[in-house]
Amino acid sequence: MKRRTFNRIGVVCLVLGMIGVGFGIRPAAGKKDPVPPWMEDVVERGNTTYRMPKGMKKKKVGAQWVVEDLHEYVARRIYEMNEVLETHLKQMEDRQKAFEQKTLDRIRRLEGEVEALKRRLSSDKTDTGLEEPEQ
Repeated sequence: MKRRTFNRIGVVCLVLGMIGVGFGIRPAAGKKDPVPPWMEDVVERGNTTYRMPKGMKKKKVGAQWVVEDLHEYVARRIYEMNEVLETHLKQMEDRQKAFEQKTLDRIRRLEGEVEALKRRLSSDKTDTGLEEPEQ
């Protein structure tokens, strides 16, 4: 009698467990993980989605997709970023040189104007007789 009771309880638990597992395994409808800004979803044949870093090279060989090795991807991205940074550095150096040249030209022009004003002021003093007597 005890054995039958345990068998019945076992069957009921098994059925309830299967029902619970059936409901628990289903993915939530319409909910997807957010894609980080550095990643992209690549859809293949309509129902398979792969998430990979943006810019990772992929090519189709026969019926398969061959994806760039992670080490090659990282090395290529570092090389590309280095080129971009060197280009920006060169542009900044050129802008700095141009700015320095413009600043020096403006300083020379202002020094010339100051000298002209000094001459004009000294000539105005001698013309009006306002020059201070020497002692």
